[in-house]
Amino acid sequence: MAARSLREQLLALPGVAEAEVDGGDDAPLGVRIRLAPEVDAESVGAEVQRVLAARGVHSRLAAEEEPPPPLFGPEEGEPAAPVMATAGLANSLQSVLVEEGSAGLQVTAVGSDGRRAARGAKVSEEGLVAATIAAVGTLITGAEPRVLSVEWASVEGSRAVTVVLEAAGGRRGAGAALVRASRAYAVARAAWSALSE
Repeated sequence: MAARSLREQLLALPGVAEAEVDGGDDAPLGVRIRLAPEVDAESVGAEVQRVLAARGVHSRLAAEEEPPPPLFGPEEGEPAAPVMATAGLANSLQSVLVEEGSAGLQVTAVGSDGRRAARGAKVSEEGLVAATIAAVGTLITGAEPRVLSVEWASVEGSRAVTVVLEAAGGRRGAGAALVRASRAYAVARAAWSALSE
């Protein structure tokens, strides 16, 4: 009998409606889980962590760090409340966390200094891009930038995103990034570049 793939193992967990694995089973780059309605997210999350740990994949959070806040919108379609530290440029973008639930999605940008900023949006590709740019802008400058342009391109099998943003005070910048594992992280890297020129 062949061993089940990581995706198959995750889909077999009670409460998991959908599972996507970026990268190969031997070295996954990211995992996205969509929960079934009305399940206990914490217990499902613990089971997902157990499956990942059995494959040698562990959370990037340090022991003393709290996980990002769960996505709870005040009303259906309302964006989640922001989680924000004081503005100031961290050395680099450490990670982007995307949480999707029935009330919407939440994107959390994490700087290399550990500061976080989160923004919520409705579940859509446009919502993901807007929330990612807003979270990165809030992390770097303390305010959401104005989005002037977001362009996607495919060149010889590689996807790329280019953003043109306007920060508070009217300063404009452009940034671009290749999509390696997730669109959200590529958008975040492009926005980081545009806002930290």
